[in-house]
Amino acid sequence: MYLKQIDNDLAAWRKHGQTRRRLRRWSVSIQATVWIDDAPVDCTVTDLSPAGSRVKLTQSLAVDIGTDVVLHLEGYGSIPAEVRYSDGEALGLMFLHDDSREVDLARYLVSQRPARQAPRRKVSVQATLTPRKAQARCTIDDVSRSGASVLINGADGFTEGDEVVLTVEGHGDIIATVRRVGEGRLGLMFSGELEGKLPF
Repeated sequence: MYLKQIDNDLAAWRKHGQTRRRLRRWSVSIQATVWIDDAPVDCTVTDLSPAGSRVKLTQSLAVDIGTDVVLHLEGYGSIPAEVRYSDGEALGLMFLHDDSREVDLARYLVSQRPARQAPRRKVSVQATLTPRKAQARCTIDDVSRSGASVLINGADGFTEGDEVVLTVEGHGDIIATVRRVGEGRLGLMFSGELEGKLPF
């Protein structure tokens, strides 16, 4: 049961198809500190997943691949990591923690609600929202390549972090995570940005 819950919590972060990364990353802008050789260095986290991140350093540093570091995120805590990429100005980090800490970090990412980077536009599209085995009709009333807002009866039956499937006729299924729950409305974050011309 515990392992199943871990899998459910990480589902929205898993990448689909051929990929080198096990979990997809989100573009963010979070001020943080990375400890390198026991010295703190200010940085900006520019992309982040439960399994790794990319950080831009405030000063140029030569850091060897394989170096053990610690990334500190305000509001979350410290994450041990290994440097997998280094160009003197940015580091690619692989986190050295287990599945339970990946789940904790996934929940932290959802709570951060980074500013939208993809523009949204108003639409009125009928769709079906499927949480687990149930289905509910909904209306998409604004959409971007990375998320949407839907009008739905029984929105209070959802919680932030729930994985859902949004089905739009003529487009197919879109895996998403509930980011906001309001009265009669849900905010959804897609598991990957929509490519090509938006179908709505």
